[in-house]
Amino acid sequence: MRREPGRRAIEHGSTSTWARLRVLPRPVLLLGLLLLLSALAPVAAEVASVLGTADGPAWLGALARHPVIAGGVPLVAALGVLLVLERPRSASPVGYACQLRDRLVAVQAEFDGALRRRSREEDEEERHAPEPQPSEH
Repeated sequence: MRREPGRRAIEHGSTSTWARLRVLPRPVLLLGLLLLLSALAPVAAEVASVLGTADGPAWLGALARHPVIAGGVPLVAALGVLLVLERPRSASPVGYACQLRDRLVAVQAEFDGALRRRSREEDEEERHAPEPQPSEH
């Protein structure tokens, strides 16, 4: 019977989502974290416009006054982080899109392989674990 990677972990609850995320390469985790943080710009702009504090930072006031900027900040941040973490090998946008697609496929394959290895290791540990002894009372 073929099982999906991580299926046993889901069934038994032995591996958390955070443990699975640690399997990802650091640049991928960093990209995800920076994208999450960049998505907070519109929220910060909305909070700044609601609170309307004049003592706040200038950039927060600018985001509150210009909602288009608040929407553009995450886009620019995402593109900037992507260009820094995965540098283009050619000047062609189509070539860069292919490069990103290939990188995504490679990271998915690494992640799936790591989950399969972890599942096999957990199965091995279960097979070799000693049977629990009944306690005498």
